[in-house]
Amino acid sequence: MGSEFDLVKQLYSEVQDLKARVAELESKKRKPRKKAPTDDKTETKTPAVKEPTPTWKLFVAYCDEYESRYGVRPPRSSLAMGQCKNLIARVGFADAMDLVCFYVRQNDSYYVQKLHPFSLCLKNAESLFSRMKTGIKFTQQASRKVELVDSNLRVSARFVENKLAHGSS
Repeated sequence: MGSEFDLVKQLYSEVQDLKARVAELESKKRKPRKKAPTDDKTETKTPAVKEPTPTWKLFVAYCDEYESRYGVRPPRSSLAMGQCKNLIARVGFADAMDLVCFYVRQNDSYYVQKLHPFSLCLKNAESLFSRMKTGIKFTQQASRKVELVDSNLRVSARFVENKLAHGSS
């Protein structure tokens, strides 16, 4: 029986040691780290908040407009960010901001079928820019009408030239 008592006594002692070790570890965990002494004259530096780059601002504008049209945000990729940077280089930041919004609002069947990828905005930047600045809205029907009028003018011009060359009869 003495050996059982010794065993219990030994286990009790080990439990007490473990409790002391746990308490010691918890106290180390809770203690705040000591800060280096600061001089009153030196100001504590707060990390500077980075201003978003024009490329990032343009991509966010495109994403916002895209999401309002399609209900989802387009994926961010290094390709899209590079295209944003190229668009800014081509038309300038302020116009690029307006241009991406104008582009996503276009109901041109080609853009709608492709779901307005940024690549088409970059590819057709000058055309879109001209449409945006002039307010001209070209549909397929309007393009056909222009072609028809142009064709009729050419036929009429040939008719007049022939009449003048051969005299009026």
